[in-house]
Amino acid sequence: MMEIFNWLNNALLAISDPFLSWLLNLPRDVALVIIAVATSFIMTIVRKWSTNQDLLKRCDDDKKRLKVLIKTAKENKDKEAIKRYRSSLGMIGGKCMMAEFKPLIWVIIPIAILGTWAFNRMGFFAPKAGENIQITGYFPVADCGDLVFLMPEEGIEVVSSEKDSKLTEPSSWIKEIKLQELTKEQKEARLKPDGVANWNIKAKAADKPYKLKIRHNDKTYEMDYLVGEKKYSMNFNVFSDTEMVPSAEIKLREYKPFDIVPGIESMMCPPWLVGYMIIAVLMVFVMKPALKIH
Repeated sequence: MMEIFNWLNNALLAISDPFLSWLLNLPRDVALVIIAVATSFIMTIVRKWSTNQDLLKRCDDDKKRLKVLIKTAKENKDKEAIKRYRSSLGMIGGKCMMAEFKPLIWVIIPIAILGTWAFNRMGFFAPKAGENIQITGYFPVADCGDLVFLMPEEGIEVVSSEKDSKLTEPSSWIKEIKLQELTKEQKEARLKPDGVANWNIKAKAADKPYKLKIRHNDKTYEMDYLVGEKKYSMNFNVFSDTEMVPSAEIKLREYKPFDIVPGIESMMCPPWLVGYMIIAVLMVFVMKPALKIH
C-alpha cells in the first residue's frame, strides 16, 4: 500500500513541480494565497460549465421565497404552513445537493495535483546549509535499550544541540533507543509511546539529496535529506507496510500561515492545510456572487 501511495505521490509531483516550483521563490504566505485562490477559481469556474445554472438560479430564488413564507407563517403561528414550506425547502436542498456532485468529478484531478504539490512543498521550511536539524527514529518499545546507528555521510556531521536539553549523550552517530516522552496533546489523544533515538545533525548544501541510513538489528532504513534548496525531502518516512514503526522523522521548521493560524492536531490537520482551507472556502463564497454563479 505504501509503495502505491509513494508512486502516486511522486507521479503527481512530477506533473506539478515544473509548473508550480516558482511559487517557492515567493514569501510562503503569498504562495499559499495563490494556491488557495487558484483552487477556488477552478472549483467556481468548473461549477459554471458543469451544472444547470438556470435550475440552480430558480432553486436559489425558491429558497429565498420559502424563507420569507416561513417567517410570515411563524408570525401567524400557522404550524401546517411552516411544515409544508420546510418540506419544500428540504426537497429543493436535496436537488441542489445532487447538482454538487458533477463539479466535484471534474475538479478532482486538478485539485489532486494542486493538493499533492502543496502537501509536499508548503508544510515546512527547507533546511539551510549548516542549520541544526533533529532526526528522530521510532522503534517498537521492545527495542528500548538497543543501540541504533546513523551511518556517517560525507557533508553531514552530528552535533550537540542547546535546544534539546534531553540529549545527554555526547555527539555520536550511535544512540540508545529510549522510551518516548509524550507531549500533553499526545497523552490526551491516548497515544502509546514508541522507542525513540535522536540525532542532531547539520549538513552542507548539496544539489542532490543526502541518503540518511539508520542501521538497527542488521537492517538498514534509508531516506532522502535535501539541504540548501527551496524544496525539502519527505519529512516522515515509514519503513513498514503494516506498522507505523520503524519510521523516521526529519524535524523541519513548520510553516504557520501568517504566524497565527494553528493546526488541528486531533484531526491531523497541519497549520498550512487549515490556512489553505480557510482561504479557499472564503474565496469560493466571494467568487460565486461576483461571477454570478449559482
